Amino acid sequence: MKYHVRNLPLLKKILWADCLLGGVTAIIGLLWCPILMALFGVPGNVLFLIACITLLYALTALSLALQTSPKIPLLRALICANWIWA
Repeated sequence: MKYHVRNLPLLKKILWADCLLGGVTAIIGLLWCPILMALFGVPGNVLFLIACITLLYALTALSLALQTSPKIPLLRALICANWIWA
């Protein structure tokens, strides 16, 4: 089955938002790890892993947002990953 994007400008806005919000979350998680450990009582390695995975999502969204025509398999993978992560 062949897929295509109906509303590319809207998709680009969503991808940029995903990139920005995920990137900010990841950077906060990486930089403020000791504070978050004390605040939430979560081990540092768990917070580091969560921040790295979130950064990976943000970078994937960025790569899709920068493409003129996003690759559908990568887009579907990002959508599924976001659903699973949520």
